[in-house]
Amino acid sequence: MEVRYNQNGTDAQAKVMLASWPGVGSVGIGTIDFLRRQLGAEPIADLDLKRHFSVDGVLVEKGLIRAFADIPSHVFHLDPTTGIVLSQSEAQSLGKRGVEVMQAVVDLAEKLGIETILTAAALPMTVGHNHPPEVAVVANSERLLSRLQEHDVTPLQQGHISGMNGLLLGFAGARGIDAGCLLGGMPQYAANLPNPKATREIVRRLQKILNLDLNLEELDEAVEEMEGTMAEIEENIRTAFSQMDESGEDEDVLEGIADLPDLDEEDVPGYVMEKVERLFQEVQQERSQEKATQLKTELDRWNLYALYEDRFLSLFRK
Repeated sequence: MEVRYNQNGTDAQAKVMLASWPGVGSVGIGTIDFLRRQLGAEPIADLDLKRHFSVDGVLVEKGLIRAFADIPSHVFHLDPTTGIVLSQSEAQSLGKRGVEVMQAVVDLAEKLGIETILTAAALPMTVGHNHPPEVAVVANSERLLSRLQEHDVTPLQQGHISGMNGLLLGFAGARGIDAGCLLGGMPQYAANLPNPKATREIVRRLQKILNLDLNLEELDEAVEEMEGTMAEIEENIRTAFSQMDESGEDEDVLEGIADLPDLDEEDVPGYVMEKVERLFQEVQQERSQEKATQLKTELDRWNLYALYEDRFLSLFRK
């Protein structure tokens, strides 16, 4: 795969690379995008992904076709002041093409003299949105793991890092480059919603690790807005659950919840949202009218349709 360097990238040198791909909660891509803008990093190279992706639609404006949809981009930016390269991709690449992309990323890292690569991703957990934020870490060397643990991160004891974040740790290690992945904890039931709180926690750790001077006001505002949304969702569910309990309606729902041995009333919002997310995925995969009806019924039952309306309607847009 070709790495296309621009004039700024021909002789560039750097010590650290930060990388991300789209994923759960937009945590990784949100982290790198924020840092790129805060540091004022400039593009130095990109990957030509034309062989791996084809045009899958057109852009429409006022009823007229304006252009083909863009092929996903993968751009490398450099902040010469800090010596940090930011690798930002718009798409995950799987299988053989993922291997080709990863080889190109590590080739660029070697050319620039990168010594450490850090990626960012989400760590879905069975917690509510008020759970104290935490960041876990996985590294490909004891040396890096020990260094990162000095900055309020906890080694992930067991789990799985899927996609390009996981591949990068292995490919970098094979080339003798230390690499680690910072994982921001977030509610599992909100996996398909952006989670700026997890992004902010990772940014805070990177700020310490790399000694960066950052203004987090933008993230603080995004977290406050998101927390309000999450609180509204959970409150709507609790209110609906309470009304069901008092009226005796929806007995099948109440019995289903009561049958779960480890679920108390405070856990009901998480249980409901996990079910809603599962139905969203099933509708998207199966394109089933029956599943869509089940999803709409579930959203109405818990007074959530207004909050999910745009996402629900987008399932039927082609």
